[in-house]
Amino acid sequence: MRTHWLAAAGFVLIYSLLQTLGSDFPAVQAPFVIVIYTIAAVVVVRFGLIALAAGIFVADLLGNMPATGNFSAWYASGPLFALVLVAALAIWGFHTSLAGRPIFSREMFD
Repeated sequence: MRTHWLAAAGFVLIYSLLQTLGSDFPAVQAPFVIVIYTIAAVVVVRFGLIALAAGIFVADLLGNMPATGNFSAWYASGPLFALVLVAALAIWGFHTSLAGRPIFSREMFD
């Protein structure tokens, strides 16, 4: 298990250096890049590759949609549909992971 975290630290170090050295403002970009790659490494070591792929997909999907607060705009339905779909899938996944057990049990409050 220790080697997994050592490999994750190496991944963060190597990829952060590669991203930062190619930047025009490395001192500004370095903390953000380190945080992003650290989150990716923790997710892949702790939860697996599918969780990382799903997280990247959802982040790219919701981050690259034209968001608006004006719901009468012609492009408002697409991002709203994507947001509702991601929320519905998250709720369904949470419900499925419980496998019929209640969210709160009596032992929790004793």
